[in-house]
Parts: sequence; C-alpha cells; structure tokens
Amino acid sequence: MRQDEVTLNDAVEDLFGLSFRAIATVRALIVRPAEYYAAARVKDWEGRFTPSMRMWLSLFALLSLLQFIWLGPDSPMVAATATSVDDAGLDLPAGMTAEQLSEKIYVTVYAAFPVVALCGLTLGGLLFPFWGKGQTAGTRLRSTFATVIPSTFMSVALTTLTVVLSRDQLGPLPLAALFIAALLDFVTAARGAFPGSHAFLRVLRALVLAAWIGGINFAVSIASQFAGFAVVTVQTGVPLVFRGG
Repeated sequence: MRQDEVTLNDAVEDLFGLSFRAIATVRALIVRPAEYYAAARVKDWEGRFTPSMRMWLSLFALLSLLQFIWLGPDSPMVAATATSVDDAGLDLPAGMTAEQLSEKIYVTVYAAFPVVALCGLTLGGLLFPFWGKGQTAGTRLRSTFATVIPSTFMSVALTTLTVVLSRDQLGPLPLAALFIAALLDFVTAARGAFPGSHAFLRVLRALVLAAWIGGINFAVSIASQFAGFAVVTVQTGVPLVFRGG
C-alpha cells in the first residue's frame, strides 16, 4: 500500500472526525483505563488514542445518527410525551399532532444537551479540587472527559434500546440511567484517574469525582430540558415553559 493512499480509516475520519483509534480508546477505558489516563498527560495521546473530548462529542454524533431508531413514530418516548401533551390540554398549532410536538421536543432537547454538557463538564473539570499534584488545566479537562466516556457510551446504547421498552418501563429510566452513569464514572476513575494515590485515597477521590460529575449531569439535564422547551415554545407558540394564568 502506498504511503499516501487513502484508506477506509481515512474515510471514517472524514465522516466522524475520528478513526479506528476510537475502538482502541473505548477498549482501553473498559479494560485498562489507567493507560488512557496516562496518555492524557502526553500531548499527542501517545499516538494511540482518540482525544477524550472528541470521543465524547462523537458519541453524541452517533446518537443523532441513530435517531431514526429511538425517535421514530413508534418510539415509546415520543408516545409517552404525546400522552402528557394531550393530558395537559395544550393548544397545538394547526396541522401539528401531539406526536409531532413530542418528537420536536426530543430533537431540540437532545440538540441542546451536548452544548450545555460541554460547558458544564468543562467548568466542573477545571474546578474539581481533588485531582492531585501535576495536573494542568489541560490534563484536568482531558481526564474529566475520559471519565465520562464509558457512561456516555452506556447512555447512547440505553437511549437506542428504549424502543423495546413499554411506557411503564420508561418511568424509572432517567433515575436508573443517572445511577448507572455515576457507577461507571466511579469505576473508571478509581481504576486510572489518580495513579499516584494509595488505594483508599484513590477510591475516595473517585467517589467524590463521580458524585461531582453526577451533580453536573443532573443540572445539565434540567438546563437542557428547559432550553429545549423554551426553544420549542418560541417556535410553535405552545406554552411548554410559561403558561398564562
């Protein structure tokens, strides 16, 4: 193969902004996360891994790509929200059904979420006080997004799998997803984020980091929902945020 020949790997890079290194990245974070955290302290990620912020953003691109699965006309999430719209007795624009409004809400909220989350995790990662010595602002950000990649991957998979759930099963899903995400963040951080710490301190720091990120995720979820509802309210005139007395 010629050195300048365009490969399938290059085409994937064109499409997603990442290469097959993403597979090695996810595998490392599951099998040997300490290696990925160590690479985060090297300028070029040792030439082995996809940068954590790019990997995290690419997972949301994947979620958007799979919208035809989890946000289709038969989606339980769309149906559940449409039922809530009907029960609330909201006046819909001419020609718009409750299902169409519901789908628009999800599209808008999920578009807002990565933007709000990027801001929240960036600020939270910089302000987290227990990284330890030797962490620059850059490595703090890299380590923060490295920590949440497995939980974000889980969230993408869980969102896609909602198509097989009933409406009753959707009820506890948000809280269950937050708990599972926090557990994954804790396990990932405990296995690699604090290599210079003794076992007890490493676990304690990982626990605090998981709680810190969990609080950020909860706030981001509320903020993105509010932002999405506000945008849909402006676009459609349906009072999802503010209602007249």
